[in-house]
Formats: sequence, structure tokens, C-alpha cells
Amino acid sequence: MAVLVGATPASAASSTLSLTSISFGSTQVDASNGDVTPLTWTVTDSNTDSYGPSGTVTLRQRGDGPGEFVGLSHRITFQFGDQGHYAVARHVSGPATASTYVYDFAPPRHSATGTAEWVVTSVEVTTIGATLTVTDGLPSLTATTLVDDVAPTLQHISLTGIPDGREPYVFAGTGALRVSLSPVDYPSGISHAVVTFTGPGGQTINGEARVETIPGSGTWCGETSTSGLFQPHCTALVHVPAGAPSGVWHLTSVALTDNSGNTGVITDGLDVPSVTVTSNESLSVRAFTATPNPVNNWHGDTWTTLTLAVDGAQGGVSLVQSDFQVGSCQDVSATPTVNSDDTVSVPVRMRQGAEECIFVSLAVVDGAGNVALYGPGYQAPAIGLTIERLPNTTPPVASDLSWERQTFAASETGASLVLTMAITAPVAPVNTSGLYLVLPNGHELPLNGSHEPGDGTLTIRAGLPSGLAPGTYPVRLYIQDAGWLRSDYAAPDITVIAG
Repeated sequence: MAVLVGATPASAASSTLSLTSISFGSTQVDASNGDVTPLTWTVTDSNTDSYGPSGTVTLRQRGDGPGEFVGLSHRITFQFGDQGHYAVARHVSGPATASTYVYDFAPPRHSATGTAEWVVTSVEVTTIGATLTVTDGLPSLTATTLVDDVAPTLQHISLTGIPDGREPYVFAGTGALRVSLSPVDYPSGISHAVVTFTGPGGQTINGEARVETIPGSGTWCGETSTSGLFQPHCTALVHVPAGAPSGVWHLTSVALTDNSGNTGVITDGLDVPSVTVTSNESLSVRAFTATPNPVNNWHGDTWTTLTLAVDGAQGGVSLVQSDFQVGSCQDVSATPTVNSDDTVSVPVRMRQGAEECIFVSLAVVDGAGNVALYGPGYQAPAIGLTIERLPNTTPPVASDLSWERQTFAASETGASLVLTMAITAPVAPVNTSGLYLVLPNGHELPLNGSHEPGDGTLTIRAGLPSGLAPGTYPVRLYIQDAGWLRSDYAAPDITVIAG
């Protein structure tokens, strides 16, 4: 029997679309034998220029109470002409203005009680310039099933996203924990997992990983793409709200629910490190400075000193940890030096060529275990300090250019050309140079050779080209430093004589 949809749509951006009918082929199905029943629906569009609709029909297993559901949503995608790459229903008849679709629905073979009611919870339709969502007056069926009354089990659990050698710290209000877990359930498969952390005063925070199949994107469990329902890899995101008390929090339970509605709560064997939450209310850094800053790291890795003015430290500052963007500065994890003004300092090594030390995160720990957090890695307050490379604005200078030998016979092909010079490079070292022999026709012939820097000097070695006619040849020189600043010179001429 067809269900005529006459109820007012939950939302509609256009009146051109209408769901005129939707029904199951049978409202009683024996799912224990793998029976299938067709779900058929018709969409009309009063816009005669329509290209045809597309959309999604969602089915859910009804739960015990009003508005409650069990297990996964079944999302059935459709498109006029079956043109959609992710469409799973079939367009079986009708033009774009009145098209009919069929999906063969096989209810899952298991439920917790042996009977499951499946209901169409929504129909969403889209076409050019119009949308329609229907949530009322939609059909349902009752499936006889096998009984699955066994709760899921947990195979593995861990915290993720914590750098090696670092403690799990979280800034309240903006930070979050990521819990990786591998639940197992046969034969119904995993529906969702809820992890619970308990902190000071018995307060709790929760995070969920729900299994969902997304057309075109596969199956996901929380934040992790996974290969199936029965033994998925999941990531639960646990947001730590503003006002969560600072201190140590522990993972105290994991609740696993399968698609039959069976739930198992695991409280033992949760071998996950405790987490320290902070709002920087008792321990904080008033000021960050670096000396020297800027840093001349043009010639190699160079050290600077990071100094912190810390407020509220109990028992002194025991640890400063700072992580930097890869390639900028070396990560720090050290007991700081206490200065005469009660500030604390740690050395920071700036990599050669890095334009700046880019802070990812910074943690300060006092003798009582209190923590202050800064930087985007913790989604915590900004550090407000940039450690920069010394600007390079002055090009290098070459002087006292001198050939080891300037006169050659034309037959001395490959003879050694050796040019030496004094180099003044105030900031960045000279790392590139070039010599060019200027021919009578004005063309420049590269003199390929070696670049040999010394202490304030540069030696360039090349070979005399073949086929040179007797005469005097101007030579052009350029030098370039590591900051791409370049200087050009006319080197002394080379003379080639007959012979």
C-alpha cells in the first residue's frame, strides 16, 4: 500500500517539489532469512525546465522511546537518470517532472529482541533552484530478526596527537583530547563509542565516536576512516569545556554500543595516561623575550636564550617545553636556569636559514605539578613572541681581484684560470659565484669551475676554453650571498697569444 505524503514538509525552500508517494513493498519482513523488500517513492516537480531531482532517504531502527533510534542511519542516495556517481537507489520510471525510484532494503538480520521496527525518518530532495525536506507521514516496517544480546568488547585504546616525549596537556575551553580505540562486535557491528574522563571533584567530560557511512567518502568512526562495522578503528574527540577544573583527569569508562542496541561499559584495563587540564589561572607567563633577537643564523645553527617571566610558580619552575614548526628551531625540553630577577631561561637553537622560530606550543610546569600552556598546538593563548633571523640588506663586496696568471697561449686549452679576491659579507655568506668570458661578438662564455670560500676570501678555479683566437678578453664576475643578494664586477682581462 502506497503512503501518500500530504503532511506539511519540515522545511522547503521552494514549492515546485513534492514527494507524492513513498511505501515499502511489504510492511512485515523476515530479516532472519535475509528477506528484501522494495522501498518506492515518487518526486514531482512543477518546474517544466527541471533537470530532475537528487536526494537522500534516511532509514533508522526505532528505539524504545519517542524520537529514540538504535544503531546506524541507512542513507539511500538517488538521482534522476541514475547519473550520480554515489546514487544507490534506481530511477525506474518517469520524466524529470515526475520520477519514481526504488531501493531494495534488506533489514539487518539481528536485533536485541528478535523484532525491529524500521522507519523512514526523512526524505531530502534537491534540484536546481529548489529543495524539499519531508519528515512527517513516512512509512515503516517490522522485521523479524535473529537475537543478538551480546555487548561489544574493546581490543585497544590510546591517546593520540601527543608528540613523543611530551605529556598530555589540555587547555580548558578550546583544547580537546583524541582517544583512539578499536572496539569489536559480531554480528551486529559497532554503532558508537562514548569515552568518559573524570577530573577533580568527580566532574566528568565525554566524547563520542559514531560509525557513519558517507556517500563518496566511505565509512567513518568518529574522526577516522575505517573499513567496516565489526572491528572499526575509531577516534573519539573529547572537548574540554571552559570552566573545567584544572588538575589531573583520568579515563574512567568506555561505553560501546552495537547496532542492536547492546551496550557494554568497560572500566578496567584502560591503560591510558592521565591528562592535565589547565586554564592558566594559577600558573602563567607574564612576558616572553629572546636574546639575541634577531638572530644571525646565516652561517649555521645559532643559539638564542628564551626568557620567561612566570607568575604563581609553586616550588619554582621545574620544566619548560616548547615545540616549534619543523625546520625553524629545535624543540626544547629542559629544566630552566633561574636568573637574578626571578625570570627563567632556556636555550633555543635556531636552524641555519630559518626565517623565524615558529612556536607551535609551549608548556611551563612548576614544582607542584601546575601547568601553563601557550600556542596554537594547545589551542591556548598566543605566545606573542617572534624570534626572527637577522635581516640581510647589504650585498656582498669583492675587492682586490687578482689572477694567478693572465696570459695564455691559444694552444693551452684547459689551462688553469685562478681568480682570488677579498670578500666582505656583513651578514650572509657568499655561496654562489660565476665567471663569464666576453667574446669579440659580445656573447658571454661561462667559465665553469669551482667555488672555494675562505676566511674573508674567495677563490674561483676554471679552465681556459678551447678555440680562442689571440686577443684580449674581458671577464665578468658575479658573487651572490645566501640571501640572494648579488654584486657584479668586471674582473681583470685575460690575454691569449698565438702559439
